[in-house]
Amino acid sequence: MYRIDSFATVDEIVETILKEKTQFEAELNLGMSFALATREGDSKSMLRLALAHYVWKNHQLDADTMAEMVAVMNWQGVKKSKAQ
Repeated sequence: MYRIDSFATVDEIVETILKEKTQFEAELNLGMSFALATREGDSKSMLRLALAHYVWKNHQLDADTMAEMVAVMNWQGVKKSKAQ
């Protein structure tokens, strides 16, 4: 078991998950990584890991969830990263 790099992009996290030998190992590592990010209060990492789970499981965001995410981002004001 190891911690997934939660500072990687969502696509890179998904690639890491897909390299696991079993779905159980992938779920275990993703869950542990999310728990550690939660314990550390790292909201950005929690969001990346949650989005990676959505992509990995091939879920489609429903309109209500998408609207809620957009509303939160608009409320907080989306900030450009330093890399941009």
